[in-house]
Amino acid sequence: MPSVQLNGYAKVGVQYTTYDSLPGSELAPYFDFSGTYTYLPGSYIQLGLKHTRNATDIAGTSRADIVKDQESTLVYASVNHRISRELTASLLGQYQHGIYSGGSLDGLVDHFLLLGLNVEYRLNQNWALDAGYNFDRLDSDIDGRSFTRNRIYIGASATY
Repeated sequence: MPSVQLNGYAKVGVQYTTYDSLPGSELAPYFDFSGTYTYLPGSYIQLGLKHTRNATDIAGTSRADIVKDQESTLVYASVNHRISRELTASLLGQYQHGIYSGGSLDGLVDHFLLLGLNVEYRLNQNWALDAGYNFDRLDSDIDGRSFTRNRIYIGASATY
């Protein structure tokens, strides 16, 4: 009998990627695992691990030097804690390791870290106010691509 407090998700396979205007194809493993532990009503911890091929914003320097995509592994964890009926806080940590495929950047690596803190105040079942902070850090083998970024946001959301 499954536990109502512990849930898991798993997807495993392979990805076969072809390119419309480029020669060759790629075969890569794919997996997506996550687990959620609910420790109080409205409060839970989630952990996950995902590996996939994904698009990238790096194109290359010429038609002969095209970066096809990136093979990435993502590890993440989050804690969502209901402080009161109206107030929920969440903490997120995420790390992605991506390897470029194709062109002169083939095999170069990006390391991306995201840390976030969010607070949501629920006005009613349809409206909420949000505020948060995210810290982003990219360390890249590509010259001039690395950065550190701080983001603060506030907003409102509607759910119907």
